[in-house]
Amino acid sequence: MHIFILYPIFFQKSINICKSQDLYDLLTQCYITEGLLHSSKHNDHTKAISCFNMALNFANKLENKVSIILISSYIK
Repeated sequence: MHIFILYPIFFQKSINICKSQDLYDLLTQCYITEGLLHSSKHNDHTKAISCFNMALNFANKLENKVSIILISSYIK
């Protein structure tokens, strides 16, 4: 089975675990990675931007704002 068929399942499991534990740094990373996959592998830029926006929402909850700078560089 091709990995790109399975990735939504893995991301959703990761996201659910991170949300249940308030792991905002990992949630941010999950959404950034998912956005990059949508953008580069599927050319689905609408979904990619949606993922980057979710990443921004969680990054805003972090004290370390480096993730916000990183996400901003992907959106440009």
